[in-house]
Amino acid sequence: METENRMTNAPKHKRMTRSERIVVRFTEKELERVRGNAASAGIRWISAYMRLMAIHGKIEVKKEASVPIALISELRAAGNNLNQVVRRFHIHGELPPEWIEVCEQLGAIFERISGMM
Repeated sequence: METENRMTNAPKHKRMTRSERIVVRFTEKELERVRGNAASAGIRWISAYMRLMAIHGKIEVKKEASVPIALISELRAAGNNLNQVVRRFHIHGELPPEWIEVCEQLGAIFERISGMM
């Protein structure tokens, strides 16, 4: 079982609708342990962690990420912004000078990060 829940990465129209709910109560100490276990498994959402554990009974962490998860999230956000820039270029045929500078800065950041991997 991979640490990522594939359904959370699926397009909205392909996501499974979950209509049933179970309420579980924890002590503060138990909840902290669950949060720690989810984080150790690389799962951001406690509900996703709980669902995987309830259905599969265990979560195998295949490979430890060489890049922190928070950094990956930031890179995805930067990638989304870059896609918006490219779309604007394709629509209007030109970019404002400040966007060109931003693209150059993103390229430098991506190169530094790829050197870390």
